[in-house]
Amino acid sequence: MPLTAFAPSLNAGTAGLRAIIGLLLVLGAMACFGGPSRATTGGDAGDGLAQAEAAYLKMIAGRDSAAARDAINAVVTAAIAHAPEHAEAIIVDAVTIVPDRRDDIVASVTQNYPELEIMVTSLALEPQETTKPWSGEVDLAILHATGNSPNDVLGLRGTVDYTSGRWTHAGLLTWDFAQDNESRNVARLVARTDTRYFVTDRFYGEGVLKFVADKDNGRRWSMLEVIGPGYKVLDEKTLMLDLAAGPGLQQIREDNDDGGRLRNNALVGAIAKFRWLFMEGASLSNSLLVLNDTEQIEVDNRTALTFDMVDPFKFRLSYDVRYDSDPDGDNTNKTDTLTKASIVYGF
Repeated sequence: MPLTAFAPSLNAGTAGLRAIIGLLLVLGAMACFGGPSRATTGGDAGDGLAQAEAAYLKMIAGRDSAAARDAINAVVTAAIAHAPEHAEAIIVDAVTIVPDRRDDIVASVTQNYPELEIMVTSLALEPQETTKPWSGEVDLAILHATGNSPNDVLGLRGTVDYTSGRWTHAGLLTWDFAQDNESRNVARLVARTDTRYFVTDRFYGEGVLKFVADKDNGRRWSMLEVIGPGYKVLDEKTLMLDLAAGPGLQQIREDNDDGGRLRNNALVGAIAKFRWLFMEGASLSNSLLVLNDTEQIEVDNRTALTFDMVDPFKFRLSYDVRYDSDPDGDNTNKTDTLTKASIVYGF
């Protein structure tokens, strides 16, 4: 695909240079993907963007810069120049992949190909509904606990998720409160963040940070860091399974009764997340975290059954199991459980 074919479509100056760089990147991507096979993302087979062109647009979709805008416009311009008979399908594909660039794409096409202005206008392209970058939940729960704090308790839980291009960030904050049989106030605070960067649609790198403050587990507090590769084993609309594993570190501050020392442990962590939409408005999910060092195994598992109520409210039943093969302190149990019934507010 000679670059001279696109020269009349490029603006002079900096914008033109950015567009040329974008075209070179597309050509390189096409070579990596095995040539300009026009496997469409939305229209009839063979009509829309080539696989490499679509992959490149997905890669830069989340970037908000003039260079990204020029590169996207250059990809569309180049694709139309290579297959003008498929211009309509190419434009529709591009707007589907990067809906927030719709106006830029339409303006670029009509500027570089005036003869297509009537066709582009007749498409009556509507801005695509974009996925909200922010989402989350807040739930209030009544719990029954067994193990180190065997009592009925009150729980608060909040989650927030943010997506930007290939990055996803998930935050979790939980606070469980109770009075034990000796009328002591017992509280457990957990804060966790999971960050992912998707290299492909399925393969990603994941980093986990987790902080726990719970005196009933024989520790004043603990901090965990795990990083490693992950893969979306199942990625269907109704069924999802993600697996990740990697090395990590854990810092533990002992209770004063045990010396109050700060311990640092190297370990291996494994993360699994499962979700099944088994019927409309109902889902089953499971989140598993396993930590293993040379002397100890810790397991944190949560299974939840969620039912939609009146939007934005849901009802959830969940069961949490925490296992520690060598718990700190003299009187701690190896296994704690929490059974929760909660009302969830989604946003």
